[in-house]
Amino acid sequence: MAPRLARKANQAGPLAAPPTPADVRQKPAHITAHALPPEAQAMLHQIATMQAEALKQSTWVGERFADDARAMHYGDKDEAPIHGRATPNEARRLAEEGIAIAPLIVPFTPPDEIN
Repeated sequence: MAPRLARKANQAGPLAAPPTPADVRQKPAHITAHALPPEAQAMLHQIATMQAEALKQSTWVGERFADDARAMHYGDKDEAPIHGRATPNEARRLAEEGIAIAPLIVPFTPPDEIN
């Protein structure tokens, strides 16, 4: 099965092309994901914990995110914490309308995609 190349809703910017051989740089063997200072590791753990707690108190609305956020902002729907997917253009339009949104920082698997 071919890998999905689509950008996730919480990722900004255009998709990058794969690096050409001249652009590929070898990472030194001694650098690993665990090479972060303990303070940075603790901060990332705290962010992940806070996001997980916020998601527990929020409702997954999937692809309806932009429509639901807009309806709540304009009073057509009761306000409630929600999370879902929005394209970069949808997110930009929501922000331009003054609708407060924020991307998820830690990767998140939607409930309908969990085995």
